[in-house]
Amino acid sequence: MKNKIFKPRYYQHIDKIVDIGDIVQKVKDKEYIKQHSFYPFISYTIQFKKYSETIDDDTQHHWKFKKRPIKYASHIDRCIYQWYSFNLNNRYNQYCLDNDLNYSAIAYRTNLKGKTNIEFSKIAFDFIKKCKECYILVSDFSSFFDFIDHNILKKNLCKVLNTDKLEDDLYKVYRSMTKYAYIEKEKIIDYLISNKIETKDSVTTNNSLFENIQWKIAKKDLKNEIKINKQKYGIPQGSPLSGIFANVYMIEFDKLVKDYVKEKSGIYMRYSDDLIIVIPKNQVGSINEIWHYLKGIKDKYPTLEMNLNKTSGYLYENHNVKSLHKSIIGMKNGNNFISYLGFSFDGNYVKFRDKTLTKFFYKLYRRIDDMTKRENERILKGKKKKTKIDKHRIIKVLNISSGESRKFIDYVYRAKKVYKNEKYIINFSKKVKSKIFVRFEDNKKRQTKVGV
Repeated sequence: MKNKIFKPRYYQHIDKIVDIGDIVQKVKDKEYIKQHSFYPFISYTIQFKKYSETIDDDTQHHWKFKKRPIKYASHIDRCIYQWYSFNLNNRYNQYCLDNDLNYSAIAYRTNLKGKTNIEFSKIAFDFIKKCKECYILVSDFSSFFDFIDHNILKKNLCKVLNTDKLEDDLYKVYRSMTKYAYIEKEKIIDYLISNKIETKDSVTTNNSLFENIQWKIAKKDLKNEIKINKQKYGIPQGSPLSGIFANVYMIEFDKLVKDYVKEKSGIYMRYSDDLIIVIPKNQVGSINEIWHYLKGIKDKYPTLEMNLNKTSGYLYENHNVKSLHKSIIGMKNGNNFISYLGFSFDGNYVKFRDKTLTKFFYKLYRRIDDMTKRENERILKGKKKKTKIDKHRIIKVLNISSGESRKFIDYVYRAKKVYKNEKYIINFSKKVKSKIFVRFEDNKKRQTKVGV
């Protein structure tokens, strides 16, 4: 059991990498938790490219740069969060069963038999087909985790746990997630190197960031860099507790929306901050009616904001999907296909979402170009060919890789098992091979023009 709950991780943090066997009893001891001093989260920002339907002003491509702050817990704190997440998930799962929410809140769940976004998207699309005529609303929340209201979260934790007051140990954990402390990783690195405690090489290879200086000493020097969340909302995204806290926070929202939709013979599903509502056309007057009801429920959560730019309304009838973006001012043009959880549905066929494919093929093309470039540089230097770079070699490398491309290929295989009758899903591997061949031939033509 402990191996399923406590997952080892090998990143650098303030404390050293822990041996799971040494800390299991500690994190299960409520008295230990009550006395435990949580370390600050370490924070850094990742920048990644995101597909844009229009040409971005900065990049001049169908890409724009997006930043996402990441905060991750120390090793001992992470294990504490894993233990409390495990226990809270069990109570939350029972709450969902008791309140008919088991298939409404579907992210971060531990009792849905390994179902993923693939299975959940199919449930939604199959229901739409079964309705024959229905309204569909797809929406999400802006900066979901950053605006989780602490008072509502605490109240709902008590409700799920069937108590009037959080026990002292859980309250300590709750406080560490709401009034959390954090420090930027670059500030730590700068401190260690500028004070000659570490070198550029050693700071990346040590077991702990504070291998050669005690944290309690460094903490005094870095006290001005340690920030505290003083807002009455927001939890760090990425900790083992973040997902279950978010689900507990949304129990009233989920129950009210589910009851409304169920009364109208529809379905409601929320995957973290992404939600979909499907209601038969003969049960509701318009997409506006659904939208206004949803907004009214949202108002019970003052800090949450529905992202209208990512909200789309549709009418499905006669095997066609029609965007209803003109019905609500500011609503996104859905382009007559429904996008949900990485897949799109045009009324007849399910496909991988365009954004997902664009990201995959961008990385794939970059890999092809890099492989070809490296080999051509060897040839120009008069060296023998190291490997035969051709289209078949590229496919072989892709299939044996362990990076994001390989993960996506595995994802495709899983999707093919779920969407057994969808030709665009089933034949996607052939599309990948075809695009690799085209890219390879384009590279050959470019090389011929420059005389390589």
